[in-house]
Amino acid sequence: MSEGIPSGKSSTEEKHFSSRRKAAEYAIKEGIAEPVEAGAYRRLDLVGEDIKKLLDDKDMPEQFRGRLQKMLERTMQSEKGARDLHESKIHAENLASIDALTGLPNEAAFMDELDARIKHAERFKTDVLYAIYMDIDKFKPINDTYGHGAGDLYLQLLAKHVRKAFRPDDTFVRLHGDEFAALLFLRHDGDKDSANTNYDDEIDNIIKRVHHAVYVAKCDLRDELQKDSEQAPLIVDEDEKNVSVGYARFEPFEDTKESLLKKADKSMYEAKSKEFE
Repeated sequence: MSEGIPSGKSSTEEKHFSSRRKAAEYAIKEGIAEPVEAGAYRRLDLVGEDIKKLLDDKDMPEQFRGRLQKMLERTMQSEKGARDLHESKIHAENLASIDALTGLPNEAAFMDELDARIKHAERFKTDVLYAIYMDIDKFKPINDTYGHGAGDLYLQLLAKHVRKAFRPDDTFVRLHGDEFAALLFLRHDGDKDSANTNYDDEIDNIIKRVHHAVYVAKCDLRDELQKDSEQAPLIVDEDEKNVSVGYARFEPFEDTKESLLKKADKSMYEAKSKEFE
């Protein structure tokens, strides 16, 4: 909107237009408006914080103060609406990628992360990608004996403890039911070519940590169940196999996402079959 500042004839008109001219000069100086032609100006859009600072200025012409106050109210409402919309979108995206029971990333998030890590592994030879599948053994008897509430608690305890078996930058997710998965890069510093390095020892150490974490989670579940004197005691044996773990290494430009996961799944079921040998 442009507002002209013509010259007046009467003293009243001169006083009025002098006031408007003063206001225009102030507006242009403070960045509230910009000149569009001689004696005219156009107000600029301002954000809430800018308007608040201007309202604190004691030298502001009074005719601007009321306008800016209304502008501030409209701006704050608009900014709040934009923030609420953005937060709602982020919240919806988070819900879509998080497992509600455990708070871990879910299968959809796992697949998205796998796509990104495969691209990275194909680009950088120093980083070798591994996929790990985990299936909790003897989970159904816990549900059948102690109820689904106990089963849910066990899954939450598993999420808490098994997550600690991995590094902070590893991806650890709950796929569905009593199945979990992880993605991790293994690498060597320096000029050593990771593509020709055997990482079996490092993977074995990770699997040992996973087994211990599952044992600790089951101990915590036992302790919780013991608080109910009517419950039959849950027997926990550290030497008992409580989880089946399989893994597969991604071979750049040979494997696909599907073939990598198929290898990891096959490895996990081979580990599970050993329980019955």
